[in-house]
Amino acid sequence: MEIAVIGAGATGLTAAWKLSLKGNKVTVYEKSEKLGGLCSAISVGDDMLDIFYHHVFTNDTIFIDTVKELGLYDDLKWYEPKNVIYINNKVYPFTSPMDLLMFKPLSFISRVRMGLTVLKAWFIKDYLAIEDTTAREWIIKNAGSEAYNLVWEPLLNSKFDIDSDAISATWIWNKFKLRGSSRGKNINKEQLGYITGGFEKVYNRMAEIITETGSEIRLNDEVFEISKEIDRFRVKSAAGTKYFDKVLFTASPRKFTYVIKGMGKTWLDSLRKIKYKSNICMILELKKSLSENYWMTVADKKFPFVLVIEHTNLVKGHKYGSHIVYLSRYLDPSHDLYKL
Repeated sequence: MEIAVIGAGATGLTAAWKLSLKGNKVTVYEKSEKLGGLCSAISVGDDMLDIFYHHVFTNDTIFIDTVKELGLYDDLKWYEPKNVIYINNKVYPFTSPMDLLMFKPLSFISRVRMGLTVLKAWFIKDYLAIEDTTAREWIIKNAGSEAYNLVWEPLLNSKFDIDSDAISATWIWNKFKLRGSSRGKNINKEQLGYITGGFEKVYNRMAEIITETGSEIRLNDEVFEISKEIDRFRVKSAAGTKYFDKVLFTASPRKFTYVIKGMGKTWLDSLRKIKYKSNICMILELKKSLSENYWMTVADKKFPFVLVIEHTNLVKGHKYGSHIVYLSRYLDPSHDLYKL
């Protein structure tokens, strides 16, 4: 079967890799000059650095199994990060249950309630039970107003901007569950994984296998139109027109609405109404270490960023020749910062 895969990011390359291994003739279209999408990398010193910060949790079993299948498991290293939170002009440890109990900005009762809230999240199996509850409502009900106002409200605002009050409790539930599960035998120590040489290595390996099987990856080849002609699909791109038995589109739904032809207007309009959030991620290359911490969460509305991630405080054996810090902020596309 001849299959077109639109987009050479993580989803597109993974799909193309699996499909090509099953004997299909796959053509991957990518409008940019690089593979990997949000997992692509830049050269820093004698190493490759992810353009956005990434790490793996111990419960990311599908990704871990993929790395094993690609023969790259020896490149997946596990580290114990030091996480902190910046609040009221001070930095506090924020990794373990003990850190939470010692978190002085909150009253003791609020600390206990917040700890019980995290514990409660671990035992919720069906997220649908809280899907119609907002994160604000769920946190205030379980952890109390003090914890919400001091910690979670600034974080939700920095993550979701003008939509922070409408975010479902399933988002915060997943955060609690994800971070709480990524631990070894010692519950007080989180474990995070990183691919030596950057996550781009995973997708470069997929690309090698795709081409080895006789399939094709076309960089700098943007797709402009997809249409159905009897029993085949016509794909028009910058390089010309080709026909396929199947098409898998892995770019954004909004992009899909502009290239697909012959689909119902009502359905396409519903895709165009999907709201997106933007992210600004600045990479700093420093001569000296900024701190001894890996992950700093900034719970302060006055700051233009919500995360300070000193990548080189997590990853060992790198060859950057400098200290790498990511500054990250999530915001609405209409925000003044995003228009700079």
